[in-house]
Amino acid sequence: MARSKRPLRIGIWGHYGGCNQGDELVVTTLIANIRARVPDAEIVGYSLNPADTRQRHGIPTLPLRRSAYEGQFVRPWSPEQESRQPSSCEEGKSRWKAFLKRWRPLVWLVRGVRMATRSGIRAAASLLREFSFLVDSYRSLRGMELLIVAGSGPLFDDWSGPWGHPYAMYKWSALARLSGTRFACLSTGAGPIDSPLSRIFLRRAVRTTSYRSYRDASSARLMASLGVPGEHPVFPDMGFGLDAASYVRPWEPPGLARNRTLVGLGVMAYCDPRYIPRNDPRRYAAYIRKMAGFTAWLLRNDYAVLAVSSDIWADPQAFVDVRDVLRREHGLDDDPRLVEPPVDGLATLASLFSSCDYVIAARYHCIVLPWLLGKPVVALAYNRKHIDLMESMGQEAYCVDIDRFEVAELVERFRAMECNRDAIRTQLLEGVARCRARLAEQYDRVLGPPVAAR
Repeated sequence: MARSKRPLRIGIWGHYGGCNQGDELVVTTLIANIRARVPDAEIVGYSLNPADTRQRHGIPTLPLRRSAYEGQFVRPWSPEQESRQPSSCEEGKSRWKAFLKRWRPLVWLVRGVRMATRSGIRAAASLLREFSFLVDSYRSLRGMELLIVAGSGPLFDDWSGPWGHPYAMYKWSALARLSGTRFACLSTGAGPIDSPLSRIFLRRAVRTTSYRSYRDASSARLMASLGVPGEHPVFPDMGFGLDAASYVRPWEPPGLARNRTLVGLGVMAYCDPRYIPRNDPRRYAAYIRKMAGFTAWLLRNDYAVLAVSSDIWADPQAFVDVRDVLRREHGLDDDPRLVEPPVDGLATLASLFSSCDYVIAARYHCIVLPWLLGKPVVALAYNRKHIDLMESMGQEAYCVDIDRFEVAELVERFRAMECNRDAIRTQLLEGVARCRARLAEQYDRVLGPPVAAR
């Protein structure tokens, strides 16, 4: 008897793990397209939180890096999580620290001795753990046909330097080559890339790809400038392939927010010291103050405001700061027209955006997802990728610089968007259809045509 052919194994690799719903959106649409074209494929995830990915997407998942979090399903952040009182043990530690402050030279001496004696041991242990992780990762790739980088923006070092995203990209590209697995980067974003070591890691990683494309022209130019040979095709972000309407569930704003023009406000933890390693408290504070000022303008002009968090852990904390500024500087405390429902997944996010009339957002996929639902968006650009995205859809008139805009300018763009609402929707309808067609072409190249089309 002939043995049945083993199904293809396809890996989905990326810095996703439940918190950022934009990343989860890309993974969702990638899984759907793989299943449409290779229905019997075994899909394996490689993420920052395997437990969350298993539950959220229903696929077996392994850690992307040694430090990946193997914990419970990620839940949205809430203010109650910071209201816990210190335990007696913590109070004891505080008293001990206060005592040691009087003897700082002694503390420094002890700390220096410990570091000198333990640094070698720690370095050796870390190398051994990394080697063990590489061996396990290599074994997981044996027999895998294709490893796909799940779009978004992995080609940068602005988060944690060269040993963050760049090193992760390099080592997995090397493991794929050693195991005979094709390595593909679909609609990826690139930049900023500041470190010379990051350039080496990313150049070598991208050179090994069996297929690569970028989601905007500036990313393609950047990677070409690093000396990566070959073609650098540009395709739309993979998020445009999502059937967003199928995720929408009935939702209505409560109380006084109902029957008013509803503006979705995507407040981002931009430069927030609690969120990003390379932070800037001054820029964060200025951004929060301006977002609070625009929110106050909306409320005073009888709009309803819907706070929508794409990163379900970091962004709600930023909106707490917006509320604080609203209370202190604008005298607006607990206005019932300001609604902030928790977001726990893609379906909730799509449902909230579907209920909005307009959206103001900074996160990339908080621009794309409303567009899929026909919603006009004013983008707060903190990267060239936003400008490229807005230009690709003919929406550059509704884009402002996140650091330089003033409340009056944002109001002006918002008013213009209101006046041109019907024309914008027509542009979005045509642009989204164009992006979907381009993405279908790319999936056909990499995975073959859908089974239904055959």
